Amino acid sequence: MYSKEFRLLLFILGAFYLLFLFISPTSNFYYDQYCWVEWTKFIHNKGLGNAYDSFTNYSPAFLYVLKFYGWLAVSDQVITDNIHYLRNIVIIFDIAGIILAARIFQKFNINPLYSLLILFNVGYLYNTAVWGQVDCVYSFFAIAAIYFALNGRIVLACVFAVCSYNLKLQSIIFMQIIALLLAPHIIHSGKKILTIILSVSITELIIFLPFIIQGHFNDAFHVSSRQVDAYPMISMHAFNLWYLLFPGKDCVTISDSGTFLGITYKKLGVFLFFLSSFIALLPLILNVIKYGKTFMSIENLILTLRTSLIISITFFFFNTQMHERYSHPAIILAGILFFLDKNYTVCILLSAAYVLNMEYVIHSLRLTNYNTFIFNPSFIASLYCISLVLLFIRQYRKYSLTYELNDLFQRINNLRVLSKKTT
Repeated sequence: MYSKEFRLLLFILGAFYLLFLFISPTSNFYYDQYCWVEWTKFIHNKGLGNAYDSFTNYSPAFLYVLKFYGWLAVSDQVITDNIHYLRNIVIIFDIAGIILAARIFQKFNINPLYSLLILFNVGYLYNTAVWGQVDCVYSFFAIAAIYFALNGRIVLACVFAVCSYNLKLQSIIFMQIIALLLAPHIIHSGKKILTIILSVSITELIIFLPFIIQGHFNDAFHVSSRQVDAYPMISMHAFNLWYLLFPGKDCVTISDSGTFLGITYKKLGVFLFFLSSFIALLPLILNVIKYGKTFMSIENLILTLRTSLIISITFFFFNTQMHERYSHPAIILAGILFFLDKNYTVCILLSAAYVLNMEYVIHSLRLTNYNTFIFNPSFIASLYCISLVLLFIRQYRKYSLTYELNDLFQRINNLRVLSKKTT
């Protein structure tokens, strides 16, 4: 049931979108703009199923967005002259993210109009409105999939998860959370396994169908693997751990095949990511085991979203080859937790770090001097680092890991005793 506040929110978002159609920026990051134009023209002329005959390296689901833009633009010249209008399609997913946040707020008796504060956070809109990038699309689908999985909406969770993965490879970091939330449904009902398999298979088939028909299934299927090691440097302008370890150096020029104590930077980054991800996931894993199911409560939602937020930051912060935009999902997650968990400091720090990092690269404000303290890569990296530390503290502050582990071992022991009695 939509409340009066929720209906007002939808009206405001509709008005915002109409306004954005008229005032949206006309510039994009030059290389991205070139790619969008060439890929869209190729799809428009040769068909979606033949897209991988061009130099496109994007996942298949996003190519549907370019196909839709090309259909609206009608001709190659219009595609080229109006490529900045692509963001008018993409921003729909920014708005969808706000609607999702509002639904969550309303569910827990928080005024859904507060979600507008997320929308008008500069960090939230910068990626789409200023840079002209598309990270909001997969971010929305990934976060929605997590929400549906926690809510027991298995089909929707699977459909949105598959769409997210086929929009951008980076969404794979959230699949472990979605799988964890769906695991109890599989354990308790064999029929749910079939539901999941069918949901995933049918969604994948629909996405890949044009490429299968044109004989480009392998190209579409393997595009994700071709994205790995495309930029084998310790950072692609992502101001993260590596800018703290190499202060004053341009990490874009340092290969991630370099070694530290015999371990390559790439492997070290992957190890730190997996280690930090496991530490972040442990409370959620034990929570699922303890209750034997997933259910929607504000405590479970906060734990799930906070875990997702930590993993999205650790992915960006520790791994090599990261781009400055790859922390984008953290912005909406932090925005939702701003109200659910009263996590004000982290939201502010992450938003500032994200905007400063991207502005340093794109220079949209055209400031006379970007060599100031606030644009220093090590300073921006420290904002991410502080945010991560604060999140881990909050993740375990009210959580007794010793108690939960003892409880788990006691349950296992009880099962063993029961098993011996029955035999």
